[in-house]
Amino acid sequence: MIRRRVPVGLNEIGKPIMRQLQAKTEYELMLRAAKLIVESGVLGNYILSDGTSEKKEEKKTISFRDMAEWWYRVYKQDNPTLKPATSNDYRRMLDKVIYPVLGDKLIHEITTTSIQELLNEGKNMAASTQTKMLVTLRQIFDMAIQEQYITINPAKGKLTKTGVEKKEGRALSQEEWLMVQSKLPELLEQDRVLVALMMYEGLRRGEALGLTWDNVDFEENCIHVTQQAAFNNGANTATIQSPKTKTSNRTIPLVKPLKEILERMKREGQFIVGNKDTPYTKSMLVKALKRIKKILQIDDLHPHMFRYSHATVLHELGIDDKTIQQWEGHASQDTTTNIYIKGSQKMSDRAEAALSDFAASKS
Repeated sequence: MIRRRVPVGLNEIGKPIMRQLQAKTEYELMLRAAKLIVESGVLGNYILSDGTSEKKEEKKTISFRDMAEWWYRVYKQDNPTLKPATSNDYRRMLDKVIYPVLGDKLIHEITTTSIQELLNEGKNMAASTQTKMLVTLRQIFDMAIQEQYITINPAKGKLTKTGVEKKEGRALSQEEWLMVQSKLPELLEQDRVLVALMMYEGLRRGEALGLTWDNVDFEENCIHVTQQAAFNNGANTATIQSPKTKTSNRTIPLVKPLKEILERMKREGQFIVGNKDTPYTKSMLVKALKRIKKILQIDDLHPHMFRYSHATVLHELGIDDKTIQQWEGHASQDTTTNIYIKGSQKMSDRAEAALSDFAASKS
C-alpha cells in the first residue's frame, strides 16, 4: 500500500492543510490526489494544462463604447494638430452611426461579421461615410490590441461596403454660367457678393463667409485666403478657424467682375458677407441660398457647384491644371483634375475639332 499527504487548503495562519491518501499503485494514488485537489478548490486560479499547472489570468474586458471614448479622448479630442471640424466628424460618427449598433457590446465579442451587419444596416449611407466608419473602427480596434484587450482587428477582415455611391457634383453649363452672370444684379447685395466670391474666385462656402475686407488687396488685385467660417458640430454660430488644408491658405487673383462688385459695396463691419462684425449664422446662410436659388431658377443648385464651375471654366480657357490646383487650394492635383474639372460640350467640341484638323493634315 502506498501513502502520500496531499494539500487541500490553508489554515487561518496560512499553513497547508494536508490529507493522507493511500492506494495500491502510484497511478491510482495520483488520480485520487488529483481528484481531491480539484474538489478542494485549492487550485484557485490554477488550471491543469498538458500535465502542468499554470496561473489562469483573468480575461481583460471593456465595452466598445468605453474603448472608443478612451481612443477619442487620447487621439482626437485632445490632439492639438486636429481641426475642430475633423474632431467633430469623429464625434458624430461614433454617436450617430457606430454606438447604436456596437456601443454596448464587449470589445472582444465584436467580430468581422458584427461589422458587416453594421455595414448592411447602413445601406442607405453614402459609400464615403462607410469608408470613414471603417477607418474609425480600425483605429479603435488597433488601440484595443495595443492595450491587450483583443488579439485580432475585426475591422480588417473581409468586408463588403453596401453604401450608396455619392452622386458626382456637376458644374454649371456655359448657358447657366452666362445666365447666372446676367442675373447677379437681381440678387440682394449680400447674396450677390456671396455668389460672386464662389463663382469668380472658386472659394469654398466657408472661405467666402470667413472673408474680411482686410483679406482683399485692391491695389495688388489679390485676395488672401487665410481663414474660414465653420459650423462645427451642427452649431448655428460660425467659428472662424484656419482653412481646410495647408494649401487652402493661399493668395489668389482678384478678378475684375468681383472687384467692381466689391468697390460698389458700402463697408459695414469686418466681414464682406455677414452681419457686420460677425459672419453669417447657419440659418442666415440657408435663407440666403433659398433666395439665390429662387432668382437663378436652377433646381439642383448648391454652393459647391460654383467651385466646380470655376475650375472647369479655367480649364476650358486653357489654364494648366497646376495653376488651377493652386487657385482652388487643393492639396492634390488629382483632386483638381479628377473631381473638380468637369467635362463639357465645349471641351468635347474642341477635342473633336483638334482631332479632325490633325487627321485632315495627314490625308
